[in-house]
Amino acid sequence: MSNLSNQQINQTFDGLLQIPGGITSDLQTVQDGNGNPTGLQLSSSGASVTTSSTFAVSSDGTQFANATPRLISDGFGDFVSVKDFGAVGDGTTNNLTALTNCIASANGKTIYVPVDLAGGDYAITSGTLTIPSTARFSYEAGARIYANGGTVSNSGRNFYLFAGGTGEGLANELTRGFGIELLGGNTGTAPASTLQYNRIKIASDQLDASPDANGTKVCGLLVEHSFGGTGTKGGRHAIDGVLIQSAVTESTNPDRNYVGVVGVSQSATGDGGTSSSDPALAKGAYFGGNFVGRIYAGALNTTNVTAAEFNTSCATGSSTFYRSGIQVVGGGNVRGTQTDAGIVVANLPSATVTWRNAIRIGGANGGEAIGTDSTVLVAQADSTVARGFSIPQCTGNVLESGAVTLTNYSFSIAAANSHINLGSTTSSGSSYLDFNTSGNAIDYDSRIIASAGTGSVGNGVLGLYSGTVQIQANSFTINSAIAPATDNTRSLGNSSFRWTVVYATTGTINTSDANAKQDIDDLNDAEMRVAKALKGMIKRFKFKDAVALKGSEARIHVGVIAQDVKQVFQNEGLNAEEYGVFCSDTWIDDEEIEHTRLGIRYDELFAFIIAAL
Repeated sequence: MSNLSNQQINQTFDGLLQIPGGITSDLQTVQDGNGNPTGLQLSSSGASVTTSSTFAVSSDGTQFANATPRLISDGFGDFVSVKDFGAVGDGTTNNLTALTNCIASANGKTIYVPVDLAGGDYAITSGTLTIPSTARFSYEAGARIYANGGTVSNSGRNFYLFAGGTGEGLANELTRGFGIELLGGNTGTAPASTLQYNRIKIASDQLDASPDANGTKVCGLLVEHSFGGTGTKGGRHAIDGVLIQSAVTESTNPDRNYVGVVGVSQSATGDGGTSSSDPALAKGAYFGGNFVGRIYAGALNTTNVTAAEFNTSCATGSSTFYRSGIQVVGGGNVRGTQTDAGIVVANLPSATVTWRNAIRIGGANGGEAIGTDSTVLVAQADSTVARGFSIPQCTGNVLESGAVTLTNYSFSIAAANSHINLGSTTSSGSSYLDFNTSGNAIDYDSRIIASAGTGSVGNGVLGLYSGTVQIQANSFTINSAIAPATDNTRSLGNSSFRWTVVYATTGTINTSDANAKQDIDDLNDAEMRVAKALKGMIKRFKFKDAVALKGSEARIHVGVIAQDVKQVFQNEGLNAEEYGVFCSDTWIDDEEIEHTRLGIRYDELFAFIIAAL
């Protein structure tokens, strides 16, 4: 160690600077084993350096460009060290007196809290260390002032900046790393835009972020938190935004929205796109928040990977008008030209799997989300909307709920006493079901419509509108009269679809009212001869379809042959088709084959025969 007495120093000294309470005229340089200067020690007290000195020098001992020469005593007087007052950072020594004296002597100067061979844990084991609002601290990484049996009071300070490796000391709280505390009462009035307690402002970012392994993003603030290994316990939050209300706000408070974390992305210029309707020409995507949950190869058998989780709870004894897990609120006056939605579920272009459930409600992570008094989905609007749901065609069920199943082709209610109600109980009107089966663009091919009605159950009118109504049943029971909608326009059955047997208590009643008839006259001679001939044409026979169905069990019938009846009329120069007794019906089947079937009205046949008796 060399002694330099009252000399001008023009050399840097990297290493520990100790200032034991004053500046002396004897300066000693501390050298390493190779004779290189490693530090500067002022070994005595009570004197001051009065020689002009260059305090700011570079690593090679030359003065920094544009540096102003000043007294070494002035440079060393910029701060005081807790070591100057006997503080020991071993974690067990009570530093109450040392730190109290240091704070009192600093008189506004920065108080330096270093880490030395003893450590950087400056404990208060008993008593109370009061840190006034005027005290300023500079912590070396790994250093802290903390309460270890005693108390550290920062009540007089509104701003506290600290750093530490094993934690800075605020009472018994341990925050490892860098911290800012704003304590005491913060009052006053100012424009809201100026009231930022802490702010990081990047005024002009024009960096060129070339792609690398981490992508192409430039971060205004990056918190990278790595953890894991032996002894690691507890969950982790890389960033916490905690907003705590400790008292009711002013009664005239105009804004009572309190948010823990806000993310805003905005633009007043756009990003050079030329069209908002063509994705290839649109440029710029702005996200107020982006959350990523990701696991890499090797992260096996994990429990949950979720980009963002929102937890909402109201404790017993509290109350609220509105409780929700996610609230999506739109704004502005313009919709998206292609997609405009409160919530969009999509996939990254690089993904090789799609979502199994686009939206899932249930206890996949924790307790059940809904209960017996819950509604799965509620939509409210001040007016009508264009449509309820619009989804792609489903290969499976479109809807499943208990016994209800809806597919693209069927609707099923697989429960006893099931029913479907159509229509209103407060307004009259018609309800109907339409069926389109022809493939043509028409309103309907068949329709079931319900209308009219009274205040009594079952007094409505049910109509079936279709070219043909087919009922396939072993029996068809009607508890009322059957009548055609229009008098004397419809037949019961036809030539190609006939009834086999009609069971009735009495016979049919045919209209014979003179008011409904004209051209009334007696049979002429030719007609009388036809009547006599018909009397002798009665035959016995079996129907072919009955023989095909029953074989020898087919029954014998008695009657006339229609072709014979026709021939009898022709024999007398008469046309049988002009008489109601004879019937000839022609139709074309599904294979475009024409068929003709002859028939007889036996009530008129018997009238002919009776006339000849």
